[in-house]
Order: sequence, then structure tokens, then C-alpha cells
Amino acid sequence: GQVLWTSAGHAYRPGVSLSPDGQTIAYGSEELLRVGAVGTAGEIWGAHPSSITDIEFSANGQFIATLSYGGVAVWERATRNPQFLPGM
Repeated sequence: GQVLWTSAGHAYRPGVSLSPDGQTIAYGSEELLRVGAVGTAGEIWGAHPSSITDIEFSANGQFIATLSYGGVAVWERATRNPQFLPGM
């Protein structure tokens, strides 16, 4: 197989997700969401109130959901804007 991503240089990486088309990777870097082409470090899209613990792409690839102890955020890929839903 081919290496798609490595966590070199990043200490904390619990949330990682590959887009449905296999071209984009999203991962949490502490409180930051990074998104980019497979094989790149990605760009920082924004931050959560606490460390990101899980990430998933929507089935159509248009949205990314991120989970942290501070709540859930749904990011629209076209605008990179999140909608935060606070934790209970």
C-alpha cells in the first residue's frame, strides 16, 4: 500500500478522516481542524474550545463533523464555516 499521511511533527492526533473520494484528509491537531489534499499537512480551518477527539466526512463529502469535549461542529467545505453545537 501507499502511505497517505503521517503524523510526524504532531504530538496529538486522535481524529483523522479520509473524504469519500479519497482525495482529502481531515485531522485534529489539538483544538485545530486541518484539512488538505492527501499527502500534505493541510490548512488550518479553525479551532474548537477543546481538543478534537473525532472527525468524519459526510457521505457526499460536502461537510466535515468534528467532536471535542466542548461539543460538535459541522463544517461546510465550500465555505469552511462551522456551526457549533455545545456539549451537554
